[in-house]
Amino acid sequence: MKHVLYLLPFILLMSSCVTQKDWVYFQGESTAQAKVQAFELHYQANDLLSINVSALDMDAAQPFNLFVSSPNTTNNLSLNGQLNQQTYLVDNSGEINFPVLGKLALGGMSRKEAIAFLENKLQAYIKDPMVTLKLTNFKISILGEVNKPGTYTITNEQVSLPQALALAGDLSITGKRANLLLLREEGGLLTKNYIDLRSDALFNSPYYFLKPNDVLYVEPNASKVRSSTDALRYTSISLSVITTLTTIASILLR
Repeated sequence: MKHVLYLLPFILLMSSCVTQKDWVYFQGESTAQAKVQAFELHYQANDLLSINVSALDMDAAQPFNLFVSSPNTTNNLSLNGQLNQQTYLVDNSGEINFPVLGKLALGGMSRKEAIAFLENKLQAYIKDPMVTLKLTNFKISILGEVNKPGTYTITNEQVSLPQALALAGDLSITGKRANLLLLREEGGLLTKNYIDLRSDALFNSPYYFLKPNDVLYVEPNASKVRSSTDALRYTSISLSVITTLTTIASILLR
């Protein structure tokens, strides 16, 4: 018995090491630097863009800044009821319908490219125009074994996968860290991509930064699946026993 007690700390230590290897994020060689793949968002169909035009002569810029007043247009109305600027939908052809300038093809452009393109177009109407542009419907969805699953709106045009998981309160204790599923739609095709959060290879992968409408799904680990299966089996057996006892009781009391 004493030998077993002496061995117990070593057994616990070995089991804790295995658990740590399964749970710890970004394992790999210890380095001071990790190169992150460059990311630049490019606008695509169904994006909603907020575009503000300003200049030294604001009267000249006014026709290019539309405001909405309809309470039914919730995307353009702030929570306190004040007017917001009109947002512009990128259609399936990659175009927006902009005041005075008409149809403009912004699909496929980055923010820097779109701003330069708009300012160039506006120079025929305004002296030294300045354009501020922002994507307003950048959303990601996080499902499965996280503490706060849901859909999250990103207020800027860049969010990393670790930041997204932080928004969802991190993975729960029953979340599988070795096989995170990322669903991404690109060019009309839905792709399934699997990510191992335990590996620091994520830092220079194309999935380190998320794109609009990305969906993350965290699978339950083996322990969660096993406990759920055991619970269902127990419930099934309990219902069967109760049904049998009820039948016997009804026969005896008849």
